[in-house]
Parts: sequence; structure tokens; C-alpha cells
Amino acid sequence: MKKTNLLISILVLALSVLACNAQSRSNRIYRPCPATTSLATVEVEKDGDIDLTACSGRSIVLSGLTQITNGTSPSGLSITSTNSFLGDFNNNSNGTYLRIIDSSSTYAFNADASAAGIFALQEIADYQLNRTITAGGTTGNRTINKTAGTVNFAAAATAITVTNSLVTTSSLIFTTIRTADATCTFVKSTVPGSGSFVITLNAGCTAETSVGFLVLN
Repeated sequence: MKKTNLLISILVLALSVLACNAQSRSNRIYRPCPATTSLATVEVEKDGDIDLTACSGRSIVLSGLTQITNGTSPSGLSITSTNSFLGDFNNNSNGTYLRIIDSSSTYAFNADASAAGIFALQEIADYQLNRTITAGGTTGNRTINKTAGTVNFAAAATAITVTNSLVTTSSLIFTTIRTADATCTFVKSTVPGSGSFVITLNAGCTAETSVGFLVLN
């Protein structure tokens, strides 16, 4: 019995030592990648970080996740090393962020009005917005509940009301004439209201004239 107890004590001590040693170094699961000496790895580092590395041309798939956080600022999902984050950046629980950092600038997309950020889109060839283009022959007041669109002024018309649920009295609305006309040559004013805005031209048009708009809030 004494020998048995001694063996159990030695075994418990050995397992404790092994457990401590395991926590003092990184633990790795790996698989060789085809036709290369590189490895696909899942590594739990001794400081608690978890690193995932896929083979070239393969994907890292995380399924069934509702939240990823590193517990410190910034938190969220790191997209590339420590340079990009998607989630609650800087621990602002009331903001949702996408943060991208390159070698010279930081671009932050956030829902927290108290946090200033720079919005920059570079090297994109085509920008597309939710819009409605009014067909020729359809003139006068229109309902367009979208960020952008066009309306058509009939001959002699000077004003059109666009009903738009996105618009408030604080909206910024940019308009431009899209058809060359001899008399209505520029937009005199664009006045936002609650749920609509009024476009007024400098004069009555000689013929049907298209005007485009863009709403920013």
C-alpha cells in the first residue's frame, strides 16, 4: 500500500511538472502543405495568442462564431496581423468598427459619432450607389427612397419635389443638371425637408431636362 501511494504521489508530481512546462511554451498542431516545405499550423502561444496559418491558396474557416475579441484595446477580429480590426475597436461598446491601417494612413469606419475617423476608398474603379434613374418621358414630382437618382423637368417647369424617406432637414443633397438646355442652365436651390426635398432651377426649361441628385446624411 505504501509503495502504491508513493507511486501515485510521484505520478501526480510528474503530471504537475509537465502541465507547468506545457504552459511555459507554445503548443502547435501542424500539417505539411503539398509541394512545399511550409506548414499549415494552429498555434497556442505561451502568452495566450492563437495563430492560424493556412497553406498557400487555402482558407481559414471559422464557423458558428458570434464574437471574437482579444480582451484588450483594440479588440475584435484582426484581419491582417495587427494592422486591421473588425469589431469593437478601442473598447467603445457603443461603436462598430472596421479599421484598416496601411503604412501611412488609418481609415476608420465607425458607428460612434464621438470618434473621429477618416473614410478613404482608393484604387476602386467603379462606385455604385442604390439609385433610381427616371426614364425619359416621366416628368414632375417623384418618390425615390434611395440615396441617388434622377428626375425629369418638363418644358417650362422650374421646380420638382422629390419624396425621399432618407431625407431630413439636416441632409446634404447634391444636384446637377444632366441635360443641356437653352434656358434652365443651373440648379438655383435644393431645399431639404422632413422626408422630401425641392429642386428649383434658375428658369423654366425649353424642353424636358434631367437632374440628378445624391443624398448624404
